[in-house]
Amino acid sequence: MSKESSDGGSDHALSFSAPFHHRTVELHEGSIFKTKYIVSDELGRGRFGVVFRVTDRESGEIFAAKFVRCRKKEDREKVKDEISIMNVLDHTKLLQLAAAYENPREMIMVMEYIGGGELFERVVADDFTLTERDCVLVRLQDLFHIQFEIFKSL
Repeated sequence: MSKESSDGGSDHALSFSAPFHHRTVELHEGSIFKTKYIVSDELGRGRFGVVFRVTDRESGEIFAAKFVRCRKKEDREKVKDEISIMNVLDHTKLLQLAAAYENPREMIMVMEYIGGGELFERVVADDFTLTERDCVLVRLQDLFHIQFEIFKSL
């Protein structure tokens, strides 16, 4: 089964429609974040920040909001670089950015919500198995994404 890609080419992956469409995101004033979203469950925590499930007050759409602490100017620049990169990556199989907000001490990246739990927790579980076939499929996906970005830039 194949589907037509946005550039008219054929994608030989399984056909599905993306639940979330790509947006080009600009940074907005952080003070408006809480007027637009309801913050609920914590989804994950890392070295630089915390991810929460959020709901758009207007549409009811559910997103994941990554709150990144920015103590130094370099931290802020790294987040801005991540936003720039995500603005370019327009593909149905890649996590998409919905909005971004900037406060004096943190930056917030609102992203497409993909349920299913923490990947790391699954990988380190005792009953997790990773076959050679699984590894080949992951590498093929990586190569597909690289090829997609190269052809998109031509």
